[in-house]
Amino acid sequence: LRVGILTTGDELVAPGMPRAPEQIYNSNGPMLAALVRGLGALPVHVLHARDTEADLLAAFKTLLADCDLVLSVGGVSVGERDLVKPALATLGGELSLWKVRMKPGKPVALAQIGGKPVVSLPGNPVSAYAVFAMLVSPLVRRMQGRDEIFPPVSLLPLRTERPRQDSREEFLRVQRRVADDGSGELVAYGHQGSGVISSMPWATGLARLPADVQINDMDRVPYYDLRHWLA
Repeated sequence: LRVGILTTGDELVAPGMPRAPEQIYNSNGPMLAALVRGLGALPVHVLHARDTEADLLAAFKTLLADCDLVLSVGGVSVGERDLVKPALATLGGELSLWKVRMKPGKPVALAQIGGKPVVSLPGNPVSAYAVFAMLVSPLVRRMQGRDEIFPPVSLLPLRTERPRQDSREEFLRVQRRVADDGSGELVAYGHQGSGVISSMPWATGLARLPADVQINDMDRVPYYDLRHWLA
């Protein structure tokens, strides 16, 4: 399966290059390429486009010509420079999904162009990571023709108390640990911000918390083991 990756944004700089104070390093491109390889697919292009319609159109055309699946990152919200959706429309894309009720990861778009799926992920690294694990990896496995599209999900107690007043489901970065009695339990990373990249290699999985529901200490929640969901 040939996958094309497109990162967007004037504020991004390639890793290792000089960076101005207002710029940030592009971590999403290398991260997504590694995640695609982990699923046994081939990241044939990792391109970057500036926040102009011409740049975006040229990049999308290159990827669509040479790939089975296209992943773009950033530029899919509602700001003045969020130009991915208009670019997809210009290319004849039929938008079948925009925004999902998950945290992190709300701004997501799914379109088809010439029969090829284009998934547009949010620009924050943790948001892109969570959306890839939960939504993109099943799509990749289906396109690869695998028998198991959705790996098993277990229920494990979560060591935290979290009041929930959010209309979105939350996916916490957690570690699975062995409790005193030998059973499994989940421990959440201390800071769950969508830009905290250090939480991703730390986590063994994601814990799914329902919207608008109080989670008490040691309540059992669905646990998505990343060893399986990213493989």
